[in-house]
Amino acid sequence: MVDDKMLDTTSELEAELSQEPERRQNHASEPEGSHTCEAFVAEDGAAERRMKAAALEEEPRSHPKAMDSASQQASLQVATLQEPWHVITEAEDETALQLSVVCLSGAGEAVCLLASSPEAGSS
Repeated sequence: MVDDKMLDTTSELEAELSQEPERRQNHASEPEGSHTCEAFVAEDGAAERRMKAAALEEEPRSHPKAMDSASQQASLQVATLQEPWHVITEAEDETALQLSVVCLSGAGEAVCLLASSPEAGSS
Protein backbone atom coordinates (compact mmCIF):
# COMPACT_ATOMS: atom_id res chain seq x y z
CA MET A 1 0.00 0.00 0.00
CA VAL A 2 2.76 2.34 0.81
CA ASP A 3 4.21 1.65 -2.53
CA ASP A 4 0.89 2.39 -4.25
CA LYS A 5 0.53 5.64 -2.34
CA MET A 6 4.08 6.61 -3.14
CA LEU A 7 3.55 5.70 -6.76
CA ASP A 8 0.41 7.86 -6.91
CA THR A 9 2.23 10.79 -5.31
CA THR A 10 5.12 10.38 -7.70
CA SER A 11 2.75 10.24 -10.66
CA GLU A 12 0.98 13.40 -9.48
CA LEU A 13 4.30 15.19 -9.04
CA GLU A 14 5.43 14.03 -12.43
CA ALA A 15 2.21 15.32 -14.03
CA GLU A 16 2.60 18.67 -12.26
CA LEU A 17 6.23 18.93 -13.35
CA SER A 18 5.36 18.12 -16.95
CA GLN A 19 2.78 20.93 -16.92
CA GLU A 20 5.17 23.39 -15.26
CA PRO A 21 7.10 24.42 -18.42
CA GLU A 22 3.83 25.10 -20.27
CA ARG A 23 2.47 27.06 -17.30
CA ARG A 24 5.65 29.12 -17.08
CA GLN A 25 5.62 29.77 -20.82
CA ASN A 26 2.01 30.96 -20.65
CA HIS A 27 2.84 33.12 -17.65
CA ALA A 28 5.90 34.55 -19.40
CA SER A 29 3.99 35.29 -22.60
CA GLU A 30 1.27 37.24 -20.77
CA PRO A 31 3.57 40.11 -19.77
CA GLU A 32 5.30 39.85 -23.15
CA GLY A 33 1.95 40.34 -24.86
CA SER A 34 1.20 43.23 -22.55
CA HIS A 35 4.61 44.76 -23.22
CA THR A 36 4.12 44.26 -26.95
CA CYS A 37 0.78 46.05 -26.78
CA GLU A 38 2.35 48.87 -24.73
CA ALA A 39 5.17 49.09 -27.29
CA PHE A 40 2.64 49.43 -30.13
CA VAL A 41 0.77 52.15 -28.23
CA ALA A 42 4.03 53.97 -27.50
CA GLU A 43 5.11 53.66 -31.13
CA ASP A 44 1.77 55.07 -32.32
CA GLY A 45 2.13 57.96 -29.87
CA ALA A 46 5.68 58.62 -31.05
CA ALA A 47 4.55 58.60 -34.69
CA GLU A 48 1.76 61.05 -33.85
CA ARG A 49 4.24 63.34 -32.04
CA ARG A 50 6.60 63.18 -35.02
CA MET A 51 3.76 64.22 -37.34
CA LYS A 52 2.83 67.13 -35.05
CA ALA A 53 6.48 68.19 -34.82
CA ALA A 54 6.80 68.11 -38.60
CA ALA A 55 3.67 70.26 -38.94
CA LEU A 56 5.01 72.72 -36.36
CA GLU A 57 8.36 72.86 -38.15
CA GLU A 58 6.59 73.56 -41.44
CA GLU A 59 4.46 76.35 -39.96
CA PRO A 60 7.27 78.94 -39.65
CA ARG A 61 8.34 78.13 -43.18
CA SER A 62 4.88 78.99 -44.47
CA HIS A 63 4.74 82.33 -42.61
CA PRO A 64 7.52 84.01 -44.63
CA LYS A 65 5.72 82.94 -47.79
CA ALA A 66 2.52 84.52 -46.50
CA MET A 67 4.42 87.66 -45.52
CA ASP A 68 6.03 87.88 -48.96
CA SER A 69 2.66 87.40 -50.62
CA ALA A 70 1.04 90.09 -48.45
CA SER A 71 3.96 92.44 -49.13
CA GLN A 72 3.62 91.89 -52.89
CA GLN A 73 -0.12 92.53 -52.72
CA ALA A 74 0.44 95.73 -50.71
CA SER A 75 3.06 96.93 -53.21
CA LEU A 76 0.65 96.25 -56.06
CA GLN A 77 -2.12 98.19 -54.30
CA VAL A 78 0.24 101.12 -53.66
CA ALA A 79 1.27 101.14 -57.32
CA THR A 80 -2.38 100.98 -58.38
CA LEU A 81 -3.28 103.94 -56.13
CA GLN A 82 -0.25 106.02 -57.11
CA GLU A 83 -1.43 106.43 -60.71
CA PRO A 84 -4.77 108.13 -59.86
CA TRP A 85 -3.00 110.17 -57.17
CA HIS A 86 -0.47 111.35 -59.73
CA VAL A 87 -3.27 112.31 -62.16
CA ILE A 88 -5.11 114.22 -59.42
CA THR A 89 -2.03 116.13 -58.25
CA GLU A 90 -1.17 117.05 -61.86
CA ALA A 91 -4.72 118.32 -62.38
CA GLU A 92 -4.49 120.30 -59.13
CA ASP A 93 -1.16 121.82 -60.20
CA GLU A 94 -2.57 122.68 -63.64
CA THR A 95 -5.63 124.30 -62.08
CA ALA A 96 -3.44 126.35 -59.71
CA LEU A 97 -1.30 127.46 -62.65
CA GLN A 98 -4.35 128.49 -64.68
CA LEU A 99 -5.70 130.41 -61.69
CA SER A 100 -2.39 132.21 -61.32
CA VAL A 101 -2.44 133.17 -65.01
CA VAL A 102 -5.98 134.49 -64.70
CA CYS A 103 -5.06 136.48 -61.57
CA LEU A 104 -1.93 137.93 -63.18
CA SER A 105 -3.81 138.98 -66.29
CA GLY A 106 -6.38 140.77 -64.17
CA ALA A 107 -9.21 139.10 -66.06
CA GLY A 108 -10.87 137.48 -63.06
CA GLU A 109 -10.26 139.67 -60.01
CA ALA A 110 -13.29 138.27 -58.17
CA VAL A 111 -12.09 134.70 -58.73
CA CYS A 112 -8.58 135.63 -57.57
CA LEU A 113 -9.86 137.30 -54.42
CA LEU A 114 -12.03 134.30 -53.66
CA ALA A 115 -9.11 131.87 -54.26
CA SER A 116 -6.78 133.82 -52.00
CA SER A 117 -9.20 133.99 -49.07
CA PRO A 118 -8.41 131.78 -45.99
CA GLU A 119 -11.61 129.78 -46.49
CA ALA A 120 -10.54 128.73 -50.00
CA GLY A 121 -7.35 127.11 -48.70
CA SER A 122 -9.26 124.93 -46.22
CA SER A 123 -11.47 123.20 -48.80
